[in-house]
Amino acid sequence: MAQPDFIIIGGMKCGSTTLYRWLETVGPCWLPRQKEPNYFCDDAVFSRGSGAYAQLFADAPAEAVTGEASISILDPAHAAKAANRIAAHSPRTKLVALLRDPVARLRSHYRHEVGRSRESRPFAAAIADESKSYVRRSEYARGLTPFLPWRNDGALLPMRFEDLFADDESGWNEILAFLELPPTPRPHAKHNVSAEKPAFSRPMLWLWESGLIETLNAVTPKGLRSAARRLLLRKQPAVAQSAGDPVPPPILERLRQDNRRLQDLLQSDRWTWPSLNPQRSD
Repeated sequence: MAQPDFIIIGGMKCGSTTLYRWLETVGPCWLPRQKEPNYFCDDAVFSRGSGAYAQLFADAPAEAVTGEASISILDPAHAAKAANRIAAHSPRTKLVALLRDPVARLRSHYRHEVGRSRESRPFAAAIADESKSYVRRSEYARGLTPFLPWRNDGALLPMRFEDLFADDESGWNEILAFLELPPTPRPHAKHNVSAEKPAFSRPMLWLWESGLIETLNAVTPKGLRSAARRLLLRKQPAVAQSAGDPVPPPILERLRQDNRRLQDLLQSDRWTWPSLNPQRSD
């Protein structure tokens, strides 16, 4: 099976789309059009077999550094299974894990779901729902634990969202060095920023989840696409403003506990954020 040289494994709302687009500007780097194939973390996709996954990279030049991004790999609900599959089927692949202030990530995740018309409850009620992935996707220690063998082998790079976007470009340069890519000026455009995006109507959500959007975009004239967007997109619902509400204390403490485990796993106190300071309520 064709193995990618690297996978951006997450986390969700931690800058993976922006990093993906930036890496597309680096000469030797080749990325498939489909950003999130989810081969290693989605049972239905995995059941299609390695040949379908290898086809993603079939057009890559022989000398290219190939990669993909499947952010659900770092979801604690899938991480152990995904780690076992990567170890068995793509053992030479390097992994990049983007980690963001857990509270900021949580708020962005909530805005994303509201904008997709998949969430209508206020922030505090929504994130208290254990059937949803809001809180667990901010529990980075749980997600990273199955990938410690890659860390020990120097094949896992945890990267702070805040360092990736730092003015000194330190995070960007560290990623290029890790992936053995040449020094390249960092682009500045940010992509998939939930707070800046219009919301989906229900018909738009259906088109998105059915996978028809890309097909329609390819065959629809630009002027007609613009008219369709005006019909299918809307302003962010008022409930989205509740994303700024305080995080309930039990959830905040849960994130603090996971963050302490993360610092132990990565053997550094670098992996903490002001929002988790016990002296602050949020």
